[in-house]
Amino acid sequence: MMIKRIKETKVGYTFVPTEYQREGNPHYTRFIQNPKKDYRSLSAAEIQELKNNNNYSSDWSQVFVSDEFNAEFIRNSKFYGLVRIGKISEVYLQHKRLTLQVGIYNSTIVSSDIGDFCAIHDVKYMSYYIIQNDVILHNISEIQCTDVSRFGKGIIKQGEEEKDRVWVEIGNETGARSILMFPGILTADAYLWYKYRGDSALMQKFKDFTQLDSDSFRGQYGVIGEHSVIKGVTFLMNSFVGPGTYIKGANKIKNVYLDSTLQSPINVGEGVELVNGIMGKGSKAFYGVKAVRFVLGQNSALKYGARLINSVLGENSTISCCEVLNSLIFPNHEQHHNNSFLIASTCYGQSNMAAGATIGSNHNSRINDGEIVAGRGFWPGLSVTLKHHSKFSSFTIIVKGNYPSELNIPFPFTLVSNNTDSSKLVLRPAYWFNYNMYALERNSWKFGSRDKRADKIQPFEYEYMAPDTALEIVKAIECLEDLGKKYGVVDDNIHIEGKNDLENYGRGVQINKVSLAIQTYKEQIMLYLAKSILNVHKLKGINEWKDLLMLGQSVEPWINMGSQLMPESKVKKIISDVKSGKIKGWEELHQRYTKVGEELPVDKLKNAIECASQLGLITPGDPLEVEKILNQAVEVYRKNVDNIYSSREKDFSHPFRKITCDTEEEFIAVFGKIEDNSFVQESRQNLAVFEHEIQALKSEIEKTKVVNRG
Repeated sequence: MMIKRIKETKVGYTFVPTEYQREGNPHYTRFIQNPKKDYRSLSAAEIQELKNNNNYSSDWSQVFVSDEFNAEFIRNSKFYGLVRIGKISEVYLQHKRLTLQVGIYNSTIVSSDIGDFCAIHDVKYMSYYIIQNDVILHNISEIQCTDVSRFGKGIIKQGEEEKDRVWVEIGNETGARSILMFPGILTADAYLWYKYRGDSALMQKFKDFTQLDSDSFRGQYGVIGEHSVIKGVTFLMNSFVGPGTYIKGANKIKNVYLDSTLQSPINVGEGVELVNGIMGKGSKAFYGVKAVRFVLGQNSALKYGARLINSVLGENSTISCCEVLNSLIFPNHEQHHNNSFLIASTCYGQSNMAAGATIGSNHNSRINDGEIVAGRGFWPGLSVTLKHHSKFSSFTIIVKGNYPSELNIPFPFTLVSNNTDSSKLVLRPAYWFNYNMYALERNSWKFGSRDKRADKIQPFEYEYMAPDTALEIVKAIECLEDLGKKYGVVDDNIHIEGKNDLENYGRGVQINKVSLAIQTYKEQIMLYLAKSILNVHKLKGINEWKDLLMLGQSVEPWINMGSQLMPESKVKKIISDVKSGKIKGWEELHQRYTKVGEELPVDKLKNAIECASQLGLITPGDPLEVEKILNQAVEVYRKNVDNIYSSREKDFSHPFRKITCDTEEEFIAVFGKIEDNSFVQESRQNLAVFEHEIQALKSEIEKTKVVNRG
């Protein structure tokens, strides 16, 4: 756009083109946003004092103030267009060590509203913004808003074309899974939009939800919420800044919705550049972060130069230093190393990317349509390199290595390694339970304790044994048994030669400790079933779960909806109700998530019964089954606690662990004792509680039998 010349009388009066003005009033939307009416005109004495203080206005009759106004505290500033100023008196605002006098100093204000008791210092240019009460603006080059501002939302305004809409291209690089942003977006919303691409009616409904959720009229002003502090910022444009936001030293914030609240404030720090995005409540971005076309979930953080582009980062997650492109990342994701890289991937939560991991960087297609999908608990190790297309079951841990071909790992809780000596892909199913139980249990605890969401609309699943993993176990056992019949089992290992469904390569695959894996899988299903019975018993009493256990169930798939697990039938009902109009917008959809979450304990018990029945572990309808389930569960829980201890104990007993210490006393002082480990102690305490609850339940069952016989 070429630079053009306009008259001073036009400055501040050309915000909304005439053809888009509502009721012929260029301030129509502004007055709705800020309906305050108790402004008055300046007196002649106040105008003179303002001039004496080196202030200027193109038209002082268009500057309005509150009754509590002191012209002494406005100095060296310029005003253009309609400017409305709230209360100003001889007070200071203090935030941390910054203390500034209320008033307007060394600033240029164009057609904006200033709230009560604001400190505006050295704002070189601000236009078309509403500043709420008790706000500090200090040393800012430019704050401005245009008449077609969308504030990070995936909408278009009057007179705009469809090409002007901003999409976020998640899942792959082609844009075929693109979604639109809106304030309050949940990972579950993004997932539905991403996954059900073949349902054009559903896609249109989601687009309509987003468009109708916002005002498409032109002329909406930018907002900086109450008790916000913005200092040292170069450029802030077309962005909504919620209450309590703290922005320090950012380079650029453009078309971003900062969904901050006083209870869950947003922080943005030095060197940050944010363009076209949504920042959820309590989120953070600081130290050189670059984010473009992005969604940052509640209580999530970007830091230390992270790059997040065309991606959704779910709640309670942290990305540092590295680069993430075109990805959909469910909650509780951790990625902390500068040389890790994630592209065109969908991670179903509780994932952790190690240093040097390059997930999806090896393009093995002529076009950029590659994808990687990984279940919960995806842990690629140091310098792991993976190719598109690949798919991993939940809690897959991958040993350091360059994996040359696409992978399809259907066994949950598996260790995957690239054995270059034998030139084979080596899998150890159920590895976590037998060799890394400490990490498995600790992660479940850690994710729950770090869930600081302000709005817990969805109940997130943090237990490693849940409907998704239980169903994967059922399929994994079936698969292992079929492979054993086809290829044979030698020394408890399966050797697959030539082309297979696990790796797109002819070098062969070795699956280790097959019988141990199957036994371990079945044990964990029994413990999951017992825990599900206990949970329903606490909530609804004995009859609820006994009736379910007597009936048996057919196996139903479950869907991971942004870390909330749902039976497939309920997801289909949600989709049907969206398409039929029973669910009319995003807020109603979120209410449905909450309602489904309230039914989770019973739904999980149904799933546990289904999986145990499918594996032949129980016989629904047999009254002796309950005691069998509870007794076996106690034994499995004890075994898990023993494995928690043993998997951690090696860190204290291995000789190489001690080589940096000259004495046992030094080692203990630095690393402690296994017996003092808080999580080991807690696991034993939890076992004692579980045993007590099981015994109490068995006693209640016996009493019920006596009553029934009587």
